[in-house]
Amino acid sequence: MKGINKHKFAILITFCFILSSTSPLVLADEETGLTSTINSNWLGDENHGYIIKFNRAPTADELGDLIVKTTHQFANLEVTNQTNFSWGEGLGILEINEYSVNLPNQISYGDQIDVEVYVNQTIIASRTFKPVIWTQPIADHEVTLSTNWELNQLESSVQGDDNYLLFFEGQGWQKRTGSVLVANELGNGTLVLNESSDEGNVLFNLDLDSVWRNETTINGILTESEFEMRGNGTVSLYDNSEGDMYVNVTVLEALINRSMSSGIVSEEFSINGYGELNMNQEEEGSSTYLDGAISLFKLEYYDVNGVRINNYNDIIATAQMEQHDGDNHIYLEVNELRFFESWIDGERVGEHNLISAEGTFDISDKEDEREDNETEDNQGTVINGTIVHFETESIDGMTTEDYMHVYGTISGDTEGTWGLLREIEDVGPSANNTGEVFTVNVIHNQVWYNLTGAAGLFAEDIGVGQYHNQTWDYQAMPIDWKNKTIRYAWRTTGPSPSEGEEYPERSPIQLEPNPPAAESELGNITIGRETGLAPEFLLPGDIVRLDQGDIFSLDIEATEIGEINRDGHIMPVTHWVSIDKSDSQGSAFGSVINNGILAGLLAEVSRELVLDDEFSDVVFTEYQTLERILSPSIVTAEENNLPDILDVSFREIVLQNDAGNEVHLEVRVEDLDWNIQFVKASLSLGDVVLSNLELNDRGLDGDLAIQDDVWTIPVVWDSSSHGELIIDVEVSDLFGTVTETWNLNVLNRAPILIESSLNTTQSSRLTSVGISAKASDANGVAGISVDLRLNGGELFELSKESDSWAGEFIIPDTIIPGVFNIPLLLEDSDGAQVLVDGPSLLITNEGPKLSNPQISPEKIIAPELGKMSEEFYIISVEVEDSDGINAVQIKFHELLPADEGETWKLMFDDGTNGDLIAGDGIYSISFQARYIPAGFVEIELRGLDVYGQGTIVKQNIIIESGDTNIGADPSKGIIELLSNPIVIFSLLFALVGIVIIVVVALRKNGVSFGNFGDD
Repeated sequence: MKGINKHKFAILITFCFILSSTSPLVLADEETGLTSTINSNWLGDENHGYIIKFNRAPTADELGDLIVKTTHQFANLEVTNQTNFSWGEGLGILEINEYSVNLPNQISYGDQIDVEVYVNQTIIASRTFKPVIWTQPIADHEVTLSTNWELNQLESSVQGDDNYLLFFEGQGWQKRTGSVLVANELGNGTLVLNESSDEGNVLFNLDLDSVWRNETTINGILTESEFEMRGNGTVSLYDNSEGDMYVNVTVLEALINRSMSSGIVSEEFSINGYGELNMNQEEEGSSTYLDGAISLFKLEYYDVNGVRINNYNDIIATAQMEQHDGDNHIYLEVNELRFFESWIDGERVGEHNLISAEGTFDISDKEDEREDNETEDNQGTVINGTIVHFETESIDGMTTEDYMHVYGTISGDTEGTWGLLREIEDVGPSANNTGEVFTVNVIHNQVWYNLTGAAGLFAEDIGVGQYHNQTWDYQAMPIDWKNKTIRYAWRTTGPSPSEGEEYPERSPIQLEPNPPAAESELGNITIGRETGLAPEFLLPGDIVRLDQGDIFSLDIEATEIGEINRDGHIMPVTHWVSIDKSDSQGSAFGSVINNGILAGLLAEVSRELVLDDEFSDVVFTEYQTLERILSPSIVTAEENNLPDILDVSFREIVLQNDAGNEVHLEVRVEDLDWNIQFVKASLSLGDVVLSNLELNDRGLDGDLAIQDDVWTIPVVWDSSSHGELIIDVEVSDLFGTVTETWNLNVLNRAPILIESSLNTTQSSRLTSVGISAKASDANGVAGISVDLRLNGGELFELSKESDSWAGEFIIPDTIIPGVFNIPLLLEDSDGAQVLVDGPSLLITNEGPKLSNPQISPEKIIAPELGKMSEEFYIISVEVEDSDGINAVQIKFHELLPADEGETWKLMFDDGTNGDLIAGDGIYSISFQARYIPAGFVEIELRGLDVYGQGTIVKQNIIIESGDTNIGADPSKGIIELLSNPIVIFSLLFALVGIVIIVVVALRKNGVSFGNFGDD
């Protein structure tokens, strides 16, 4: 037993005892020579192992003489490590005929490991392993693949559940040149994102007309990657935190891009569209309705390594809001609503917030809220108001407008008129309570009323009379500061006059705007596949752990040898499947080529990868298959078929000279062997030549699809020459070249209008207008004319004056009044013509003439509060217009209840609705009036001609009071209400609050709006 220590001898005896139960089989197989296979057992960085599987269980003598020799040559080091394994010296047993060894060093890309099995100093098996990146052969190659995949990601958080769905269908292209491997995918798909919470949800639904994925690997290391999606669709938001709010955006353009280059990760997002918003809020005794139109919805950002570099948000909208709360009512029409911010490198470089609105409201005390000491004769008090104009605006972080004009009437127990005017009176320096000087807006706020009598509810404190309160609010201009009022002055006249001023402490508090933080607006969408090191030649029995991907790992085992047919050739493949384990992150199966220089190349794969953690579930399913092998060639010269050129054309149909447009030259080919090396073209017209243009079919430089046999290159023809274009096309495969000549045309581009102007900005029909224009053309401008022939006029040729053209034209009476673009006919010396829009001219039109407005009876007798007049009143007006009358309308204002008087109502000349004689040009309308205090009210009459031109006249209507219970004292509550503009502001900011709900909901779901919506 020399050479075998006691420990090894004991193990050998034990193993022989285990084999004794199968000794008849072993003895029978001794006559069969011992052979083995060698397979990888690469299970991560710390498990560089191999499995030695014999054709039978080795005998005790064979086991004692068994030696496994390994040599590990490191790719990046001139170092070789040799390790031998034998029974008791690192050789592990898995089965009676299956053993394992584990090498001490990790494997790396480009290494080489030689494994040899010896029995009694005779080699019975050997195999060389070269680790390569999974599905990426070491040899130079170029192939295309077809790909279909789907990503379904579900995330859970305290805010709710978010779901992301991404579908893709397209072509892939993979090319290795030396140590550099480039892989691309180009196709289309669908993106659906549904982010939900207890307060609503946001739904993105985008049709992706372009999905682009690129990866560049050098020496097995990923150095660059890009994932980009472009498309259009819809974005819908629902928020129920303050009623039911819906925002629907039609997305015209959407871009999502995530890139990595040299370790720098960037993300770009943009969305551009328009939409609508509406809200319906119902509570006991109250309701709020809102309808709005979003004319511009644009969001953009760009992040680099988790830092927001650019951020751009711009929303422009209009809206109408109506609110009812018992007997109280408010109607607001927002003419313009804008929220704009632009940030670069954490600095706000642009800002514009604007709210411009008008409206009406009625506020009354409810009967059931009156105090017990009120008598039943009291009618209550109604405050009616017209919001003439309300506007707040800030530009570049500074408040530039703060305006509100409201007036109205008080009726019921208390009667009178009132008004409010708030405006920026001055801008200049002012000191705070410490003497520090700031530039401020001096906001002058005036509230006045004139009470003619009162009774009932508040008739105890102040006598009948007039009241006028003025305040001056000295506010610092920056919108981001707090406590902006540094000085406050007031002056009050009336029953209790007073005046004074105060300087609030700790004002202003100077704050910097908070820059938007980098945050992925579309959640944590990640696209990835299994990757890692695998043997270059994968053989049945090999086990590999693919754990070098960003998000998951997969253990796979090669199962059997098979074949696939590509390019009409049979290629050997090794089929593999994923190993099902308790901690498996999905399943997959497929095949890879196992022979030749394309060994390791993906032939086919189906994947379903699952990632689960505490907060998210991700399922990625995919099917990929090898389509074409472009290089190296798998056909011989004898088998090769030369390619055919099927068509040569411009995608845009027309190519113009003088750099008139960019087109894409497309060459459609057919190659049975799919081994085209290049497609080149030369374009010539006379002495002008564009030579050696190399086209591509890789989805680059305007090519629409990878390997669809349409080769593409963008072309611009800078020369002034035009006519027949000769195109020489050269298509070369591995074994030959096909050359053909095709003919297309370069069209002569008509002149370009550089500038034009008129001697006036507006004019009436049948008058003469002067015009001048300038144009350019490579062949020379032959003439410019004003061409009104399509508008019922004539052609007016202009005269050349130096480098411009000038003349006069007459506006025909057939042109519809309004803004009219003057049509200019441009012609070059080669006869090319084009009709373009020149300068715009406002064609004026006098609206209808309204005269002799009357009301019958001449005065309105006010009915009781809460009732309509028993008498019907008739308002009439004479109207005439040479173009014809389209409509005559009236706006009653306070004569009708609620907001009925704020809409235009049609008057009649057909003998109905109070009109006496049909067709006499006198338009009339019959109506009943509501209660209004004595005095007068103003109505508006409007006539519209057939071109939409309108004329408005105003008329005062006299109101006489009926029997009304007027007491001696006014209402102190009315004074307090009207002296506090916050009451009126609260009505307007109800709408702003709704907008904030929209903004906050979008931000909550991942759409940034800078600082807007922050507390």
